[in-house]
Amino acid sequence: MKGWKRHWSVCVLFGMSMFFCGQAAFGQQTASAAREQLYIALEEVINLALQNNLDISIKQYNPEIQKEAIRKAEAAFDSSTKSSYSHTFYESESSSRPVGLSSLDASISKLFQFGGSCEVSFDTDVSFYDGTASSPAIDQVTGEPYLQETDLDNDYKHTLTMQYSHPLLKNFGTDVNTAAIKIATTNRDISVSQLRATVIDVLTNVKNAYWSLVDAIAELEANKQSLQLAYDLVEINEAQVNVGTLAPIEVLQAKSQAASREVSVTSAEQAVLNAEDRLKQLLNFAEDDPIWAAAIVPTDQPSEKQPTLSLQDAIATALENREELKQLQQAIQIQEYALNVAANQLKPELYMVGNLSLSGDDTTYSDALGELSGFDNVGVTVGASFSYDLGNRAAKSSYHQTKLALDQKKLSVRNMEKAIFVDVRVKLRNVETAYNLIGATRIARQLSEEQLDAEQKKFNEGLSTNFQVLSYQDELTQARTSESQAITAYNQALAELDEAIGMTLHRHNIAIEE
Repeated sequence: MKGWKRHWSVCVLFGMSMFFCGQAAFGQQTASAAREQLYIALEEVINLALQNNLDISIKQYNPEIQKEAIRKAEAAFDSSTKSSYSHTFYESESSSRPVGLSSLDASISKLFQFGGSCEVSFDTDVSFYDGTASSPAIDQVTGEPYLQETDLDNDYKHTLTMQYSHPLLKNFGTDVNTAAIKIATTNRDISVSQLRATVIDVLTNVKNAYWSLVDAIAELEANKQSLQLAYDLVEINEAQVNVGTLAPIEVLQAKSQAASREVSVTSAEQAVLNAEDRLKQLLNFAEDDPIWAAAIVPTDQPSEKQPTLSLQDAIATALENREELKQLQQAIQIQEYALNVAANQLKPELYMVGNLSLSGDDTTYSDALGELSGFDNVGVTVGASFSYDLGNRAAKSSYHQTKLALDQKKLSVRNMEKAIFVDVRVKLRNVETAYNLIGATRIARQLSEEQLDAEQKKFNEGLSTNFQVLSYQDELTQARTSESQAITAYNQALAELDEAIGMTLHRHNIAIEE
C-alpha cells in the first residue's frame, strides 16, 4: 500500500514546540497557567492520528502481506527450468566397452491457466571410446579369414522431446486453475477493507476525544464563572456587613460556598487534564515528547447544524459503505471460488497426452545434431490417461463442507444487514435526540441566567437571601454544564452516525490508496 491520499492540504505539525503559544510566568501561578499551550484544529488532530496511530500502522502491513500472497499464487504459472550433467568412468577388460559416458539434460516446463502443461527437454549423451573392435574379414590375397581391428569412434546422441498434457475433466478450466489467485486477490481486498475499518474506528475515537476535551474545557469555564459569582457575593456580603445591613454570619455561608466551588474547579481542571491525555494517547506521541507537558487548546467549535439525513437514505448509505458488510461479501466470493474448485474435483481425471521426439545419433556432435534437425528420426505418441477414486468420498466431503460454509456466510450477510439496520436507526435517533437537547438546555440556561439576575437584584434590595442567590448560581452552573454536554453529545453522535453509515473517510476527504 502506497499510503494516505488527502484531498485537502493540511499543515503537518513540524516541530510541535513551534505551536506552543503560552510562556511561563514568574511568581506564584497555578499549574494550568504555567503550562505552554498547543492550539490545534480537528483536521490537524485527524492528520496526526493517520500518521502516528499504532493500530493503523499495524494494519497497514496486511495489504502488503496479501500482495505477496497474490504473487505466490501467480508463481504456479511461471516457467520452470531444470538441467543436469553427469560423467561416468568405466574400466573394463573389453576394448569395445566405452571408457566414459557424459550426459547433459536440460528442460523447460510450464503450466497454463486453462490447465494444460507443456515440457520441452533436450538430452545429449556422449559415449567415449579408447579401444578397438574386432570384426571378421577375408584377406584379399590369400583368401584366408581373419579378425580385423577397427578403432572405435565416440558416439553422440541428441534427443529433443516435446510433451503436452491436457485435462479434459478434473482440473480443466481457467476458473479452476486461477482460483488461488482470485482468492489471494480477494483476501487483499479484505485486508484493505479492514484497514479502512480500523482508520474509521480510530478517527471516530479521536473525534470523540477532541469533543470531550472541548466539553471538559467548557465545564471548567462554567465552574470558574460559578466560583467568580461566589467571590462576588462574598464581596457584596462583606460590604453590607461593613455598613451594618447584613449580619456577619451571613458572610460565612457565601465563603463556604466559594470554597466548595474551588473544589469543583479543581475537579474540572483534573477532568481537562484527563481529556488531554486521552487525546494525546490516541495520537501516539512519544513518552519524551514535550507535548505531554503542554495544554491542548482546541480551535474548532462544535457543530450545531440541524441534521438533514433521512432514515431511508442513512440505511441505504450504510448498506453500500459499511466495511464489515463488504468484508462478508468478499468472504462469500472466496467461498464461491472454493466451491467451484471443489465441484471440479468431483470429476474423474481424464488427460490427453501428446509426445513428439526427435533424435540424432552419430560419431560427431554436429552430425548427430544434423540428424535431429533433419527429422531423420521422429517419434510421435498420442494417448490418454484416466483415473477415478471409487466412492470419491474425500472430494464429496470437501464439496459439501465448502457448500455449507457458503450458505453460512450468506446467512451472516443477512444477519449483518439487519444489525446495520438497527444500528443506523439507533445512531440517527441519538443524533436527533442530542440536537433537540441542545435547544432545550439552551433555553434552560437562558432562563437560569434571567432568574439569577432577578434574584441578584432582589438581594441587592434586601428582598432575598444568600441561600436563594447561591441556589440560583448553582442552577446556572448546572444549566451551562448541561448545555455544553448536549453540544458535545450531539457532535459525538454525528461522529458515530458517520461511522455507522460508513461516511467517516468521505467526510474528511480521506482515501486509502490500494
